[in-house]
Amino acid sequence: MTSYTNGDVKLFNENGGFSEVELVTQRLESVANSAIAEDSSTSPAQEIRTPRVFRVLDSLGYGGILLAPEGWMTSFNVRARGCFGEGLALRNGAVVATDRKIDLQLQGMIKAALSGKDYPVSLAVQRPAKLPLIIRALCLDKGLLLIVLDPEASLAPPENVLTQTFGLTPTEVEITIGIASGKSLSEIAAKRGVKVGTVRAHSKVVFSKTQTRGQADLMRVLTRLAVFMPKMQSLDAEINVDK
Repeated sequence: MTSYTNGDVKLFNENGGFSEVELVTQRLESVANSAIAEDSSTSPAQEIRTPRVFRVLDSLGYGGILLAPEGWMTSFNVRARGCFGEGLALRNGAVVATDRKIDLQLQGMIKAALSGKDYPVSLAVQRPAKLPLIIRALCLDKGLLLIVLDPEASLAPPENVLTQTFGLTPTEVEITIGIASGKSLSEIAAKRGVKVGTVRAHSKVVFSKTQTRGQADLMRVLTRLAVFMPKMQSLDAEINVDK
């Protein structure tokens, strides 16, 4: 059963209901603001660190880019770093889109959000030969948090979690991770140096052990597990930028 805070109930009554995404966004905003307030009390403003909110975003599979009230970037997490050079770039301390027309929209959204004006909730940033990045702006008490979703990024839980939860063998874990990464059975077979039929046989065992009905169903289960039990090596990484 979902537990809501008094603030959540108030939000629900004022807006006539809210979606799960809206509730997560509200929680992220609360975490980000408290983290910044706590960290800024012991660090200079230009060195604000928000590891807690970045840990949350990493576990959800989102990139996070923190902007100061002046608009320049202060820090970003590992997942956001992977988006630079693919639709996004850094230029003179600012986050920009590599496409000029889209960058005008991005800068307009950032400027409006930081000045307290109405702004688009999200923006699609086109990439060559890939699905676009989805950028969502979240206003904070001190600055702006850009949340970045890469539709092509895969989430996979730690290997030991797969073994403990479903009783998968090392070979089955490897195939499961391959499926979670969006690889076809032929690609997995080529990487392992075995026949496609061998991989297909292992995948059927994986579907049976995980009680899933195919690759799409398995990816759904793995994504939920990855959010709940993310790979820990990615959670402590954070990049800070001095202006």
